[in-house]
This record gives sequence, C-alpha cells and structure tokens, in this order.
Amino acid sequence: MELRHLRYFHAVAEELSFSKAARRLHIAQPALSRAVQELEAELGSLLLDRSRRVVRLTPGGEVLLREAGVLFERLDETVRKVRRAADYLIGGTYEVPSGLGGTFQVILKDACDTFAIVQNCGNCEDFDA
Repeated sequence: MELRHLRYFHAVAEELSFSKAARRLHIAQPALSRAVQELEAELGSLLLDRSRRVVRLTPGGEVLLREAGVLFERLDETVRKVRRAADYLIGGTYEVPSGLGGTFQVILKDACDTFAIVQNCGNCEDFDA
C-alpha cells in the first residue's frame, strides 16, 4: 500500500469531495480518483460511495479514515523523533556545567521522557544524582 494513496484517500474522506481534496492536495482530480480506485482495488473493498453530487464513506471507508488518522499522527511523531535524534537532542550523552565547579553527565534516552538521567561525573562532591 502506497502512503501517497492513503493520504489521497484521507483528504477525500475528510472533504467528502474529490474536487475539494484535489485542490487541497494540489493535484488533478482524475489522478486523485485513480489513486483512490487503486487503493480500493488493493484492499478489495469500496471505500467511498460516489454519486454525481455526493461522496459518502462506506463502513470500510470509515474504518480506514480513523485508522489512517492514527497512522499519520504516529508517522508525524516518528518524524519529529528522528529529526530530534539527528539534532542530537535524544539518544546522546552530554556534559553539562553544574554551577558547582564541575559537570554532570546528562543522558537523554527518549524525546518523550519527562526526566533525563543525570550522573555526577565525579568532580561535583556536593551533589550525587
């Protein structure tokens, strides 16, 4: 399943209009319609009831809309974590001045962690983490 097809379906399902979704996605309406049809063929299920004036979700389309929304949220979260890791915000160990004349070692394991692991590097006698 192509992520692009899923994004296209998601836009049509949210707008309940191929023309509005095509404008939102900045693509031609026939290409959008073809992509949704390919997704339906791959899944073996109609996702949208189409008429000349109205587009409605089928029960399968309603399920896919909900699940795709969860998937896109998770994907966005993953992209944020990867970018933070690339910027050395997570998954690293850093020496941080203590203000006590020494340094602490800060270990950030995950962007979602509320607390970092702080270790005394051995030269701050007034503090033991």
